[in-house]
Amino acid sequence: MKPPRGKKFWIFIFLLSIIILSPLIMHVFWIFKPVIPIDIIIIDKTVSNTQKNEHASLTWLLNNLKIVRNNNKTLYSIDDYYGFFPLENENFSLLDFEKMDSVELKKILEENQMIYITDTYGVYSNEWYKHELISERSELIYGGLTAEEIKILKRYKEEKKLIIAEFNCIGSPTEDAVQKKF
Repeated sequence: MKPPRGKKFWIFIFLLSIIILSPLIMHVFWIFKPVIPIDIIIIDKTVSNTQKNEHASLTWLLNNLKIVRNNNKTLYSIDDYYGFFPLENENFSLLDFEKMDSVELKKILEENQMIYITDTYGVYSNEWYKHELISERSELIYGGLTAEEIKILKRYKEEKKLIIAEFNCIGSPTEDAVQKKF
């Protein structure tokens, strides 16, 4: 004959069930949550490694809120940004507005409803080639807000589109003239 289980045992089983089932229930709610389509331009000029820390939290937030790209309804990836892209063997590529022709730039600006500037501090030769965060300033490889980007921000402001810029977006190495225009 088994001893009868007490009240404490069933309370423990109930609490354990809640702990185990809560993540599953929340995930099911997230699956059925409607998506929010917003096309966003993310600018990050300070990506010196593959973790892309400066905007990783932004893409995490967008994905957890189910904010998706309007055109194909896919979640945002950590690689969905304009700026500095690290490659292998100390190589890199740039994706920015400076190299775009007017037709391509116009299309991108019309398709997106928002600009989010995470960081424009840039990438410097000490951290890129020596792979160290050295306190002394070295040669800038890429970074700073540009006059072309100010034109884009001005256009977005005139069209009453959303612009979010983090605290250091017009700090060094952005030129003084561009800082004043901002």
